[in-house]
Amino acid sequence: MGEFGPHELGRAEEPEEISEPQEPIISPEELSADLIARERMHLFAIQRLISGSTISNDEKRKKFGELDELSEFLSGSKLSRDPFFYPDEMLMTEEKENYHLEQEIESKYSNESNWKIHAIPNGDIVAGKADGSVSIFHPDLNGKSKEWSEEFVADLPENRQIYALKALPDGRIMVGYEFGSLVIYSRGKDDDWESEVIVSEIKSKRRDTRSINILSDGGIVIHRSDSSISVYKKIQDTWAEEEVSKPSGTSQTFNGIKDIQVLPDGLIVTLDSRGTVFILTRDKKGWQKELFHAKGKGSEINCSIQTFPDGRIVVSRGRQPIVIYNKAKTGWKKETVDRGREKDAAIRSLRTLPDGRIIAGTYSGLIVLYKKTTDGWQEEIIQEETGSLTDGVHAIQALPDGRFVAACGNKIRVFDGDPIE
Repeated sequence: MGEFGPHELGRAEEPEEISEPQEPIISPEELSADLIARERMHLFAIQRLISGSTISNDEKRKKFGELDELSEFLSGSKLSRDPFFYPDEMLMTEEKENYHLEQEIESKYSNESNWKIHAIPNGDIVAGKADGSVSIFHPDLNGKSKEWSEEFVADLPENRQIYALKALPDGRIMVGYEFGSLVIYSRGKDDDWESEVIVSEIKSKRRDTRSINILSDGGIVIHRSDSSISVYKKIQDTWAEEEVSKPSGTSQTFNGIKDIQVLPDGLIVTLDSRGTVFILTRDKKGWQKELFHAKGKGSEINCSIQTFPDGRIVVSRGRQPIVIYNKAKTGWKKETVDRGREKDAAIRSLRTLPDGRIIAGTYSGLIVLYKKTTDGWQEEIIQEETGSLTDGVHAIQALPDGRFVAACGNKIRVFDGDPIE
């Protein structure tokens, strides 16, 4: 298979035709870490070619199937089991238009609001609620109805609030709670859910786990509400912690961090409340940071950072414009997304799609889909503002069939559209 480095992905011209993925010549068990990384980048490259081409939807679906086969091949390696590096950007989704509310999903186990949700490639939705409970919503497998069945996973006896949620394609669920708790849930031999506690609780101060991401070498990187960043790696049966950024007010800290993400090449990127963005790399001297965007105007409470498969970085900060950063030969270039008539609505949740679209949800319940055309960025209103903070969009995700799911209040709303021919 071809080899694609991260910088080559950002600058290479797209060929007119997409080459067919080749059959692997070795078994997954024989794959080295370097080869695994290269093949993952190959997968990203194919995705980028699909998203940038003008082929029909039928041809795209065929390519999506080839990507699924390559993903399954990679996930079969021993290296993928502890844990499995699977960036959200690898979740392919069909492109649709003219979206409308299809249905609302309610939990039979909890009436709490402020949900965190995460969609995985098989179409399941993993949900974490404010009371600390976790469920999985399974779609109707026969496709004859729009019913969703809810499977209860776990809850914490202390009713700790969930602030971060990461679901992996191999079935494991990573949950970050208040007071710094970090737990992995996985199915046992009898199909019962078992928990593995990485961090039980940090009692010294309020250090809620705010985001969870997976590094390409299998490490788990999290950031907490005090701006600290830690990487956890399992050595034999023990989870070891490495501090990337210490709590605010100490040395080796990045103050005001609001969100972090992992780029397709495995680097960590951080965003603070004023819009400062750093890329973190590790060398013999420790963790180093590359500043490629200085402070913006004002400070925002709710900030999100997302990435595209080709390495572009997307940033939202409350009522500020959405900004896209793309690395070129001369440095990082900035592109602003025109937010149109909803420019005064504060963004609460942000999601990028591998085909280049962006979807955002606001505190007032507005959901907008952005798509770049030859005439610039165009927007489609998925859900109008309700004017109620209880309907704010806590999280938004895309399903493989092109539908969007949004956590609004104590419900999950499912939006469907018309296929684009």
